[in-house]
Amino acid sequence: MNIRQEITFNNVSNDTLISVVLNDWNNSFSDKNTPLAKRFSDEFYRGFHLAKPEERGNTTIISLADTQDGALAWERSVKNPDFIVVKLNQKLAPNETIVLHLTYIVKIPSDKFTRYGFSQNGSLNLKNWFLTPARFENHRFIKYNNYNLDDIANATTDYDVEIKIPNNYTITTDLDKVSQDQFETYSNTSYSGNKRTDFSMFIEPKNSFKNYKIGSLEVSTNLRNNNLDEIQKALAISKIVDYTNAYIGTYPHNKITVSQIDYERNPFYGLNQLPSFINPFPDAFMFEIKFLKTYLNTYLKNSLRLDPRKDNWIYDGIQIYVMMKYIEENYPDQKMMGSLSKLKILKSYKLTNLSFNEQYSYFYMLMARKNLDQPLGDPKNTLIKFNEQIASKYRAGLSLSYLDDYLGNNSVQTSIQDFYELNKIEQVSRTNFESLMNYNAKKNIDWFFDIIINSRKIIDYKFHNVSKTKDSVTFSIRNKTDNYLPIPIYGVKKKI
Repeated sequence: MNIRQEITFNNVSNDTLISVVLNDWNNSFSDKNTPLAKRFSDEFYRGFHLAKPEERGNTTIISLADTQDGALAWERSVKNPDFIVVKLNQKLAPNETIVLHLTYIVKIPSDKFTRYGFSQNGSLNLKNWFLTPARFENHRFIKYNNYNLDDIANATTDYDVEIKIPNNYTITTDLDKVSQDQFETYSNTSYSGNKRTDFSMFIEPKNSFKNYKIGSLEVSTNLRNNNLDEIQKALAISKIVDYTNAYIGTYPHNKITVSQIDYERNPFYGLNQLPSFINPFPDAFMFEIKFLKTYLNTYLKNSLRLDPRKDNWIYDGIQIYVMMKYIEENYPDQKMMGSLSKLKILKSYKLTNLSFNEQYSYFYMLMARKNLDQPLGDPKNTLIKFNEQIASKYRAGLSLSYLDDYLGNNSVQTSIQDFYELNKIEQVSRTNFESLMNYNAKKNIDWFFDIIINSRKIIDYKFHNVSKTKDSVTFSIRNKTDNYLPIPIYGVKKKI
């Protein structure tokens, strides 16, 4: 792809800048020694190292100049090939603006490495494929390497994109279409989008996406489910969009894409483990839960202006927490194993009797029992793969649900809504989220962030001095550690 780009960079910080950092994550596919390549090795994936050179990607910068067409010096180190540092000819004071003119060639990698890139059928699934200004926070630019974690830290940007493609191709994107000029063999199409940190673009020889208009929002999706007709899908999508808007807030853009690729990168664990001939859940429920998970992930990533690596637990916590609330309200009797729980041969197993939401605790405890759990507040790139994709996500959602049960005044939902609205105004961090949670809780919840979020300290209580009478049970609770936090106490009668 031949790219000509103009970046109007406004220094909204209080610092005087002598350089600007541009993320270039497409170049992380350039050779076998990049941080991304080493990440693949750590995960025992050999496909990238055995790939042909033409299957890898890179970025070749031809020119980089300022407004006066003065060439700007820039550097990209061998250690950090996925971002460049542009050295300015003059210092950029607060509230001043500089315009950068760039010409470069992007070689898109194969999609077999990350599912983003070019596919064998001629499609292009584009993500992080061009140069973007890095996020500026705490007096510095955030410089992150690409580890295939979908956590690029971009500055909030207004986009105007014009793209030229052959007439036999179609484009699906969450940007707004502005205009299209059709010529004999190709078309020029213009798109725009404001206050975004990223966007997706799918270029296909045959359009696989269907569009659904839900109120003022246009939803484009190609999630697979051949057993549902378009009306059933539309009803499920409308239900989820309306629920999310009511529970969190109105989506700030006009369009959103919910793709099969995004689901496959972050599937609903458990459902994706089942062989194709086993279908314990109704088709409508399967589509609904897949769409809900993928929609919430895209919705939050496109709305919350957080550092997606350092503050990742907030994305995960809100996503899983809202999913749990959705199941509680719409499918309270659904079991983790679906219709398999009704089989007589399996009824004696506790696993088959777990409710659908209890699976989050079950999968998190798989790691906790092995002493492999990690603090939720740790950066995303430090988590082992099962924690990053499953266990820590589930623990984050469970933690917000636990706090919600303790406070009992809907303050968690209120805090999420307040935080969501704050994101529309300014760039935020976990500090803003914690402040809103403390304010709405009306009581001290420092223990929640100190112990539950930022540590993996052991929580161990036991019953002590238990005595029974005819109509009562008396006992005390002994804390076996130095960690003080509330715990639930409840009774079970006849296995209920």
